[in-house]
Amino acid sequence: MHDPFDTSTIAPDPKPPKGLTIQEYAGTLQLTRSWFNWGLILLAIFCVCWIGFLVFWFSMAGQSNSPVLMFVFPIGHVAVGLGLAYVCIAGFVNKTIIRANVQELTIEHGPLWWPGNRVLDPAHIDQLYVKRIRHQSKNGVHYSYHLYARMVDGKHRKLISRLSNPGQARYIEQQLETYLAIVDTDVEGEFSPN
Repeated sequence: MHDPFDTSTIAPDPKPPKGLTIQEYAGTLQLTRSWFNWGLILLAIFCVCWIGFLVFWFSMAGQSNSPVLMFVFPIGHVAVGLGLAYVCIAGFVNKTIIRANVQELTIEHGPLWWPGNRVLDPAHIDQLYVKRIRHQSKNGVHYSYHLYARMVDGKHRKLISRLSNPGQARYIEQQLETYLAIVDTDVEGEFSPN
């Protein structure tokens, strides 16, 4: 933790980006990020088609004297379909809630279970920063943004993964740094929009 009266702290952007809300209560800052994005509509349509095909497959196999292979072959497809459906539903209902106060910084994902919940002692955080990660696919290049904490022992801890909006990532960083009185300094590999 740094001196909360240090005037070198840069004031963060006043208005949160879309999909992010901010509250302050009882000495705690809470940032809530909705996971919803319009790409989930396409994923939902894909899931319905995938699962619909599997239902058709099993109903056809069940109506005839099909060999056991007809029931065993699509098991991997069922697992993929269930996994995709879970990701899709989580995208519609889940939120990431970040709470910061002098005792702890917590990051929780829910209401559906998702990995990545964290609890850190703010006194052990030296710096917060955003990294931009490049993803190459057949449809081209896209980027995601990850919020990291550099701890006083020199270790780096990933706090939030795969933010698609760099403005959201920087806003979360700025709000937490201001609230926890962490003076922003450059970190090697840090994303800078300039």
